Amino acid sequence: MKPLNTIMLPMAEKHDSAALRQFAWQMAIAFPLFFALLLPWLFDQAYPLWPWYVSVTLLLSAFVVPIALYPLYVVWMIIASLLGWTNTVIILGIAFFLLIMPIGLILRGLNKLGYHRKLDPSAESYWIDRTQSPTAENLKEPF
Repeated sequence: MKPLNTIMLPMAEKHDSAALRQFAWQMAIAFPLFFALLLPWLFDQAYPLWPWYVSVTLLLSAFVVPIALYPLYVVWMIIASLLGWTNTVIILGIAFFLLIMPIGLILRGLNKLGYHRKLDPSAESYWIDRTQSPTAENLKEPF
């Protein structure tokens, strides 16, 4: 697994107005949907207006001075990288401990792993001879 400080999402250049405008549009849509609609609905609160103000400010700055959005863009990319790394570690950890490890333990208990766990000092080789030779059909679709 890569260390946290080497995991970063691809960053746009400071003078890439198209990427900063796209960022502003995405945030202008996501911000009010999350903070003005979803969270108040989930927690049965009043619907606030401030997320809409933030959204309008993002859109206006995207058209007038998109370069002003660059510091906000950098902060968001750092937060997104941290969230992505955290979610990856959590999801892969859950998948390993709830899926892969139990299957491995069951197969080990049933002796179905298909490999020899102990070395045989009298064996000349651990090569397993084929019982049939490969055909052209085997080579077309090996799996």
